[in-house]
Formats: sequence, structure tokens, C-alpha cells
Amino acid sequence: MTTANDHILSPQAAADHIGCGRSSIMRALQNRELLAERGNDRRWRIRVADLDRWASDRAVTVQVSPGHRPDIDRTPDRTDELDKLREERDAALCEVAKLRSEREEALQQAAEAREAAAELRGELTSLRGHVISVELDRDRWYAKANLSLIERIWGSRTDRAGA
Repeated sequence: MTTANDHILSPQAAADHIGCGRSSIMRALQNRELLAERGNDRRWRIRVADLDRWASDRAVTVQVSPGHRPDIDRTPDRTDELDKLREERDAALCEVAKLRSEREEALQQAAEAREAAAELRGELTSLRGHVISVELDRDRWYAKANLSLIERIWGSRTDRAGA
């Protein structure tokens, strides 16, 4: 005949039964403070009587009501810190946006400068060709200016021989 104290519990069910955490049960099992057996499936089997005996020997037993939320009740009010961090984040995001805008503007200016440089290279090439043409004209006029008067009037000997 089995009594209520002969029921077998898992570590989680034992923790729920006495109102502590599963890690407390596992620590007690490892330290051999709580008597239990392991089955062939390597799972812990804890008798309710052994659990109650261990729980009564514990120095601190805390009963927690179902509506109690220790994470909310004990946490300090950090809204000021959170607001400050949000302000810092917003300022950083504004700075990032400003820097991105400046970068885009610099990239645009660089593209315009490359375009202007290409145009100037084209103009320079054109002007170099024009300078060569002007130099050739100058050399022809200089040669004509150095001819004698008769050669200027009658043409050079090579011109008469060819005519």
C-alpha cells in the first residue's frame, strides 16, 4: 500500500513542490544532502518524504505567493539612466546622419571635380594641337620673310623650275 509520502518526483516537480529552484534541488542531489535514486534511464527519482525531510532541514525556506514578481519589486528605477542612454543614442544617430550627408556631399564634389578634370584634359589636348598649328604657320611666315626681294617677287628658283 502506498501513502502520499511514497510518491516519486522529478527534480523540477520537487522544486515546484517545495517552492525553490531546480538548481537548488540539483545542488542538494550532487552534495548528497537530498536522498534520491537514479533509474535505468539516468533520471533522478525523489521520494516526497525525503524531499520534505530535506526541506525542513534547510536554513532558509522562502514561500513566494503566486502574484509576487521579485524581478519587478526589487529592480531599482532606471528610467533616468534609460532616458539618458536613449538621448545619447539619438545624438549618435543624428551625428551618423550628419556624417553620411557630409560624405555624400564630398562624393558629389569629387565626382564633379573628376568631370571637370576630364573636360580640362580635353581642352588641353585641343589647345596643344592648336599651338602646333600656330607654330607651323609662324615658321612658314618666318621663312617667307627671310627670302630676298627678287625671290619674293619672282619666287624661288625651285618654284620657277617646277612651273
